[in-house]
Amino acid sequence: MPTTSYGAATRTTLELSGFTELHAPVVHLKPKPNAVGGIKGFLNSISKSIPVKEEPENETEQSSSQPLSVILSLLENLTLNNKEGRIVVSISNTVGKSVIKFLLLEPAIAVTDIISKARSVILAGGTMEPKGELKERLFIACGADPQRIMEFSCSHIIPPNQILPIVLTKGPTGKPLDFSYDSRSSLATINEFGRVLVNICNIVPAGIVCFFPSYEYENTIFEHLNKHGIIENISKKKQVFREPKKTGGVDEVLSGYAKAVKTAKGKNGALLFSVVGGKLSEGLNFSDELGRCVIVVGMPYPNIKSPELIEKMKYLEQNIRNGAGKEHYEACCMKAVNQSIGRAIRHRSDFATVLLLDQRYSSQKVLNLLPAWIMKSLKIQEQFPQALAAVVKFFKQHDTTESASSATAFVNEA
Repeated sequence: MPTTSYGAATRTTLELSGFTELHAPVVHLKPKPNAVGGIKGFLNSISKSIPVKEEPENETEQSSSQPLSVILSLLENLTLNNKEGRIVVSISNTVGKSVIKFLLLEPAIAVTDIISKARSVILAGGTMEPKGELKERLFIACGADPQRIMEFSCSHIIPPNQILPIVLTKGPTGKPLDFSYDSRSSLATINEFGRVLVNICNIVPAGIVCFFPSYEYENTIFEHLNKHGIIENISKKKQVFREPKKTGGVDEVLSGYAKAVKTAKGKNGALLFSVVGGKLSEGLNFSDELGRCVIVVGMPYPNIKSPELIEKMKYLEQNIRNGAGKEHYEACCMKAVNQSIGRAIRHRSDFATVLLLDQRYSSQKVLNLLPAWIMKSLKIQEQFPQALAAVVKFFKQHDTTESASSATAFVNEA
């Protein structure tokens, strides 16, 4: 009997799972000397000059409680007879970060039988924009007739006047907000962002959640703002929190953030630095005073050098059409953005403002990838004073009791 069939028939994995949950071992990690040769030496030689602080590794690590089921799942995928599968091996110094993964480049294979045999198929979800790639790579790739594919999108539960989305292309001093890879580490860009943040914290009540493209860039920004006294300046108005890299610290940060927002004494809430695609951008709700403003800094494109992304884009370019790989790359970015901005509005009485900080958001190609409910109220502002005034007016209209400041003068000394 094949190994995978035996595992399913005997329910061995389920029995072992229950046992190991009670007796899960802990792996003690021994620190390794800092080697400069081999792969690490090569990576060091090509690394950029911008220093990024890294957190020390955990000294202990919980082993997987269901290793057999994971192995059986991998073996089952390896038996699939298709050319769209790839094996991805990532080697790390720690046990828990080393990965062997099966990557299916054509996910439509998994649902072809359902779509081809069923009379009708309903795919329902929340944040599904942009939908173009989903429609093409899921339904049409399975042989569905494009003429039979119907799309229905409900309006949002809130009216347009309860959301204020703004694309901000320039900062308080008139410098362009360009967070592309070549410009995002420049002092001019970081300082201009600091000015924007100080102003927004002065006028937005309660909680502000600020999303960055990566943990590394969040750290770069925070270290610079902290070094130059901007974090201290903001802390006079709002208590500042940061999303932890390790899952174990999330609950503590969220608890502290919520407490600071709801029990602000002499201050005006809190500011939470988070990461797009991180632990706080999906599944967690920042409703009501926890998220009166969501800021997205730059466009969170995935790592173009990722082996998985390289294989996926290569497959799409070779097997679908020219440009399909780039479309996938852009869709990954905007799906992450849409997930992040959707954290703020969670019920019909909620209201919030969303700030997209990057001049690239003003292009029509990018705007077409935003949800329809955002586009109904979206404003593109090239002048920072007008954007600030619009935010002040928005919160005055909602007559919030969360102590929004009425100051409209913008700060430019950061």
